[in-house]
Parts: sequence; structure tokens; C-alpha cells
Amino acid sequence: MGRASVCKSRNHTRSGYFRATTIVLALAGTILVLQGCGAGNGRPAHPVERTAAPNFPRPTIPPPKYRVYRQLASRGLISVVVDSATTDEQIKSLLWFFREKVRAQELRELHMTERLTDGGFIIIFRGNRCADEDFVDNTGPCGRGDHDAASYQWGIHGNPDWDTGTVVNRNGQEVVAFDSSVDHWQLTSEVQGKLQTERVRREQYASALTQSYAQEGVTVIASAYGTNGTTLNLLTRFEHLPDRELFARKILMDKQIVTTLCGKGFIKLGVEAVGEDAEDFWLPCQ
Repeated sequence: MGRASVCKSRNHTRSGYFRATTIVLALAGTILVLQGCGAGNGRPAHPVERTAAPNFPRPTIPPPKYRVYRQLASRGLISVVVDSATTDEQIKSLLWFFREKVRAQELRELHMTERLTDGGFIIIFRGNRCADEDFVDNTGPCGRGDHDAASYQWGIHGNPDWDTGTVVNRNGQEVVAFDSSVDHWQLTSEVQGKLQTERVRREQYASALTQSYAQEGVTVIASAYGTNGTTLNLLTRFEHLPDRELFARKILMDKQIVTTLCGKGFIKLGVEAVGEDAEDFWLPCQ
């Protein structure tokens, strides 16, 4: 069957963001399997005010300082806090900053989890009073409704280059700061070239790994899969899931191998068999 699918709904509200996944997390030798479609807390969305402009100008002012308040990969959410006096234009600049960094796969530089490379939400709050509201299942600390200042969503419909950013104005309306379905914004050719070079390097490593397994008499086909080839996928002959999990666990417990894979830019290990969906294991990269 190949790799499991990811379902996402193209919606400008985080209550409309869904993610289906079969992910196996390796934490201190313990395997935890997460399955199903998850969503936010389903609260009412801000009304959306759309601009008729064919593109969205990037602010010329620098982005404001921010700090990551909380993040939860299983919900695809990252909460970010800025100063309460931050203006809408400064926040719009911050959205563009996040857009550029996320597209360039520099989540680590933002102090954000790389487990959201394929898609997620960054929610921006003025001050930290309401910054926890998306992580609770009941009424948040600021009462019902959303109290964020802006949000950035990427990975829409499973495409990491499909994104949108919105700012909540003083009237409580979401004003679209940018939308990839309208502006078709892309990274500079220099950054794209760098990403392509890194992907080729990972593909070459996977090819060499396949040959190495063959020399040992083991039939394993390695490939660089996913967003920019950051998942090392191993096609094995293990028909049973427990055997594939054991195979993956042995790799994950080898610090030297993990260090090598992380150094190559891999963030996940995928193990599959013919006719079976791949199981993804997060690499414990530092």
C-alpha cells in the first residue's frame, strides 16, 4: 500500500486543520503509536476578511521579538508570544519571517519542533495570558472564543508549500496577510538550490546504504522520502509489524547511526514492507 496518507482541510481557521498520521515515537526505547485524525478545540472561528489584491506585499519593517510559549506536535500546534504593544504591521512581518524560515526547513533555528516540517499551525498572541488556550480541551484561560493576534498555517492538503497567514484586526476580523493559492510565493533560487543540494546528498546516502546492505546479504532498499527527503525510508522483507518495529528500534538505539542520520539532515526513519504502510519513527536528533 505504500506510505500512509495525511489528510488536511484547507481552512483558514485552526479548528479546520486535521492531520491523519500513523507515527511511532521512539522515546528512551519506548514505542508509542499514535493514530487517527486530530483537530484543534473546535472553537468558533474569526470571520475572514479577504483582500482583492493579486499579491500581498511583505512589510519592510523587521519582525518583532518573540518567544515560543508552548508546542505540541500531536496537535500540530505552536504557540508564540509577542509583546502586548506589538502592532499589526509588526506581526505581519513576523508571519512573513515564519513563512520564509518554515519553507526553508529551519524550524530548529526558530526553536520549534522539526516534527512539524510537513505542516502545522503557529499561533501568535500578544502577551501570554491567553497563549495556552489551544492546548486545553475545555474553556481556555481567556474564556470562550479565540484570542490570538495572528496565525500561520502550512502543509495545507499535504503540500508544505501551501500556506496562509492571517492577522486579527481590532474588529476581530482575520485579514489575510498572504495566501499561497493567490500569491504563489516561492523561496529565492539560492535557498531552493541549497535545499535541492541537501536532498541530493541524502538521496546519495540512501543509495550507498542500499548497496551496503546488499554487500552484507540483506535486502533493504533505502530512499530519501518526504519533504526535501528528510525521511530515510527502508523497504524491508519484514511482513509483520513487530519485526519492523524491532528492526527500527535497533537502529534508533545505536547512537552512532542516529548521529550520522541526524547529521545528514534526516529527521524521521520510515520502515515498510511490500503491501504494507510505512511506520515512521522520529529520530532523537538534538
